[in-house]
Amino acid sequence: MLLRQQLEVAQNEARSEKTILNIPELFLDHMGKLEAMSRRVLMLEEENKELINECRYLKDRLYQCEMDRAEMEVSTQKGN
Repeated sequence: MLLRQQLEVAQNEARSEKTILNIPELFLDHMGKLEAMSRRVLMLEEENKELINECRYLKDRLYQCEMDRAEMEVSTQKGN
């Protein structure tokens, strides 16, 4: 019985030491994942900026088209 308890204690200690030894590996793995996610966030932010700029450009073009149309309608009405 005493030997069994000693064996269990030794196994528990071995598991604890193995966990402690794995912590640096787990930390590096998590850091790598965080860096990859950070790069992805930066890429998405850049793509978002490009889309915002394109949206502004299209809004400006739409406004200009509406103004041109209104001017053409006024000049057409004056011509009649």
